Amino acid sequence: MHFCNWLGVKCGRWHQRVTVLGLQGHKLRGTLSPYIGNLSFLRSIILQNNSFISEIPQEIGHLFRLQQLNLSGNTLEGEIPSSLSNCSNLSKPQTLDLAVNQFDGVLPNFVSNLSNELIELYFGNNEISGTIPGSLTNLTNLIILGLNDNHFTGVIPTTFGKFEKMQSLGLFGNRLSGEIPASIGNLTQLFEIYLDDNRFEGTIPPSLVNCQNLQSLDISQNNLNGSMPLQLSGTSSLPLVNVNLSHNSFTGKLPFEVGLRLLDVSQNNLSGPISEGLEKLLFLEQLNLSFNNFKGEVPIEGVFKNISVVSLIGNTKLCGGLPKLQLPKCLVNVMKPRKSIGFKLAIVIISTVQIFLLFSSFLVWMKNSKKKSPSMVSTMDLLPNVSYKELYQATSGFSPSNLIGSGSFGSVCKGLIHSEERSIAVKVVNLQQKGASKSFMVECNVLKNIRHINLVKILTCCFSMDYNGNQFKALLFEFMTNGSLDFWLCQGLDNENQSRNLSLLQRLNVAIDVASAIDYLHNHSMQPIIHCDLKPSNVLLDNDMIAHVSDFGLARLFPITHDSSKKQTSTIGIKGSIGYVAPGNFF
Repeated sequence: MHFCNWLGVKCGRWHQRVTVLGLQGHKLRGTLSPYIGNLSFLRSIILQNNSFISEIPQEIGHLFRLQQLNLSGNTLEGEIPSSLSNCSNLSKPQTLDLAVNQFDGVLPNFVSNLSNELIELYFGNNEISGTIPGSLTNLTNLIILGLNDNHFTGVIPTTFGKFEKMQSLGLFGNRLSGEIPASIGNLTQLFEIYLDDNRFEGTIPPSLVNCQNLQSLDISQNNLNGSMPLQLSGTSSLPLVNVNLSHNSFTGKLPFEVGLRLLDVSQNNLSGPISEGLEKLLFLEQLNLSFNNFKGEVPIEGVFKNISVVSLIGNTKLCGGLPKLQLPKCLVNVMKPRKSIGFKLAIVIISTVQIFLLFSSFLVWMKNSKKKSPSMVSTMDLLPNVSYKELYQATSGFSPSNLIGSGSFGSVCKGLIHSEERSIAVKVVNLQQKGASKSFMVECNVLKNIRHINLVKILTCCFSMDYNGNQFKALLFEFMTNGSLDFWLCQGLDNENQSRNLSLLQRLNVAIDVASAIDYLHNHSMQPIIHCDLKPSNVLLDNDMIAHVSDFGLARLFPITHDSSKKQTSTIGIKGSIGYVAPGNFF
């Protein structure tokens, strides 16, 4: 077969010389041959998502016609070869993608001298250090710049304001510091900007309002402070749809009255009432206001109708809202003129009695809680937020060898968090599955508030972007060393050809553990929960053969009602596995 007909190889129509190598995702490994430099007509090298190792050969600089270079998703290392500077005399737009490798050193100077027709530049997820050179702005036509997840230090160069065509800027996951420069406001074509997980200080620059095309803004996990600029709200506000300002030190009130879909301002010092404008936002899908100082009545319209997509925990002064939130009722103060001293005295006495009764109820609740403490587990060992990069490393790139289960909502991989030497189970949500995104929000909001010794404990959630720029959602659980009950009952023999039979006492203990968990879900959790899919594969055993029920977060959540005539119905079909599904799910 002629080489022009080989898989992934394209040749010119007239001269039959190789012009394209497109072999992405073919599990190729080894080193890149220096003879690649002999393919002088080569215009595109697309070898991402393989297993190439070692360094990029210097001979690649011989390819003076090269327009596109994509080597992302490999294990290449060393410094980026300076010979790539020979590929600068191009007359057409080009892409340089070396992301997701192990390149180290500093960003080479030749990058700034590449053709000013370069429109896409990716160096994310490497080990590159040093400062970001201001000379990058020589690439005046750059549309996408990805320098995320490296070790860059210093400040964002003020010259970045010259990127007048920039649409996407990713600097997250570095060690950048200082203030966000006001020159960012010059990027009027900017569509998305990600500056999260750095060490930025100061305030949000008001000039950001000049970026009238901005839809995604993530500046979470920094040291930013001050109030949120009013320029970002009102009739002339930005068309933001995804906003993440969490884990900073913002103060004041929440001014947002824009058309966004996701708003996360958790872990700040925001105060005052929740803006009534939020319940009028028709497109708002997820709202996280947790761990602030909000007070007053919680709205009940708009996004607040669905508590599974709203998080309010850590705001102790909130009241009202939907009954499912179980917040205290709001006190209504009715002011009437010219009341007598006796009337005012009566009000004081009634208020004192109410406070006394409330305090007494609190003491009784504390006493009862202590009685129930043996069945509860501590929340002090929860993991902090985990990034996609950490999960990718913890699971060896989500290797099939680490796969321990799969279902309609996604797969489960075993992983190891090296920083804590801790085994975990990672449930990756299949976002292609209908309803998967909603299921993720249900699990996150339900499981983080539920703790019982016989329920599988959620450690944290991951809501990020993968290396291909796709949305990624996963749940992290405790790893159960002895697998599922289904394995013990049905698999027969293990790898050592020893019987894995459970004794009568062990079977009885498992049954008691499961019953205890279900009793807690039905009768003692904040909100009654029906599992709908209880089966041996959803019962996991730890190192001491204690049973833990899993996947209860996928269950339909029942509201508290005392009217037995009101039957709960399902509008989304049968929930659970055929053979194990609860009978009520068929009606």
